[in-house]
Amino acid sequence: MKLNPFQHAFSKEDHLKYGFTHQFLREAPNSIFCIGLGHMDSVVNDFFNECKLSALDIFNRSENKKLFVCLSGGVDSECVARSFVGAKVPIEAVILKFNANLNWHDVDPAVQLCEQIGLKYTLVELDIFDFLESRKYQNYCLSYGLSSPMIASHVWLAEQVISKMNGVPIFSGDFARIRRPSNYLIRQLSDTCEIVGDFCALPSEWTFASLANQDHFAIDRLFAKLGCPGVANFFLYSAEQIASSIALGFSHDFIRFEQTLVSSLTSALPRSAVDFYEGQKGLNKIKEQFFRFAGFTVNSRASKWTGFELVHDLLGTDQRLDGRQLSPLNNSEEKIIGMTLFNEKYRRPMEQAIQQIHLKEILLKPSLYQFIKNTLFQSLQGP
Repeated sequence: MKLNPFQHAFSKEDHLKYGFTHQFLREAPNSIFCIGLGHMDSVVNDFFNECKLSALDIFNRSENKKLFVCLSGGVDSECVARSFVGAKVPIEAVILKFNANLNWHDVDPAVQLCEQIGLKYTLVELDIFDFLESRKYQNYCLSYGLSSPMIASHVWLAEQVISKMNGVPIFSGDFARIRRPSNYLIRQLSDTCEIVGDFCALPSEWTFASLANQDHFAIDRLFAKLGCPGVANFFLYSAEQIASSIALGFSHDFIRFEQTLVSSLTSALPRSAVDFYEGQKGLNKIKEQFFRFAGFTVNSRASKWTGFELVHDLLGTDQRLDGRQLSPLNNSEEKIIGMTLFNEKYRRPMEQAIQQIHLKEILLKPSLYQFIKNTLFQSLQGP
């Protein structure tokens, strides 16, 4: 089976066309946002079974390379692991571990999951402050067109799996949903169709059509640059997966909480901090409900953020690394202060630098659009 136009970033039917117009390139940051669902080869199953079928398809395409699911401690990557285990596909796990146990609150649940489901795992350690202060993260940002130091560390992890473990890294990405059902278009194109507008596969990109940088596809760009296979967006792997997740109808609850998170950051402290973290907890709970409703067994967790909470806390308080294991702060106002300082010190410079990069040089060029047939999509919506 040939690789898709994203070269070495696997997707089943060449369906993943993020951020491109019919001219195949975004001519400007505010160009129309398009994503194609792809042609479906079979009747859509429940989401869990579609994920297991995707896991099997990835294994069949891996050319005997080891598969590694990148576990973050969150429910998304847990469900990727459970998909492969459920499909009886051999897979191992890699877990990014910061020095001084600075992300223990992510590492511990990831390790517990591996022990629970019998998954062999490897801890890959990163000196996170050296990564930030030595400006190593900037090299990843500038090379792969992203502004997020957090995602830069994920790109670094993918690189370790490829270069040091000779493996195929697999990340969860996010699952698709329609942002505002009243504001999207199914546009007929001969016997196929596309969904254009407020169809959001990446919920953290609040103004996804106007962002110049596309952080969440940096890992795909790594695969293209190195010429190595990988999966950066497992839950968008097949058209059937995408259609199945949309059919579950969780969009409204997700978007409501996402908008709460955005608005909280524009309010006055300390209320905004409380709103932000309470909203994030609510979002995580809805996500757990989604996966359970989709057929997965998932572990409950108190919450899950970025993995950088203790890094933020160290910047926002007078805490120091002295050999003790730190715990995330309970004071929401201090947490927001640390997050703000982190963004100003590490993220904002990259946002400014990325604006200077011509996106045509870093975005991948799809050669063909393939979209879900209109009649099939309508059948998912019911009468």
